[in-house]
Formats: sequence, structure tokens, C-alpha cells
Amino acid sequence: MDTTVATPVHPGVLLKTILKQRGLTNRKAALLIGVHSSLIDGLVSQRLRLTPRIARLTAVWLGLGSEDATKILNAQYQYDYWLLDQDPTLNLR
Repeated sequence: MDTTVATPVHPGVLLKTILKQRGLTNRKAALLIGVHSSLIDGLVSQRLRLTPRIARLTAVWLGLGSEDATKILNAQYQYDYWLLDQDPTLNLR
């Protein structure tokens, strides 16, 4: 039986999709949200993690419903947990 777990979606992928659907560039989204554009760039390129604060700001300023905001934040938690599961120093198996 194969127990390999697929890599979960990074929340930056979801954010990138939302921005594209709304016709927003990373820079424009950053201006709307009130953060530096390097933060949005880092998120959509999957180099940075999404914090609850940024998830909330994103939801408010991009007009996301609480369900979409929760989906994005849960994606970060799933991604973080998956990264922990990949850490050989934890030796959980």
C-alpha cells in the first residue's frame, strides 16, 4: 500500500488565482491590502508563508468571503504540517 501524501497546495497558488480572477497585479493587490509588494510577490511565488493577519487583510480588502479566507489560511496550515512531516529530524515514524 502506497502511503505517499501528495504535496498540499501552497496558499500563494490560491492567492495568485484570486488576483488573476480579479484582474489585479501583485503590486495593485499590495496597495489595496496595505502591504509591501514584495510580500505579495513572496506569497504568490511560494517563498513566504501566509500569516493569519495577512489572510484577514486579504479577505477584507479583496472582498473575499470568510469561506475563501478560511480556505486560504487552512491551505497554509496544511502546507506547514506537510513540511513538518517531511522533516527527518522529527522521526515520527
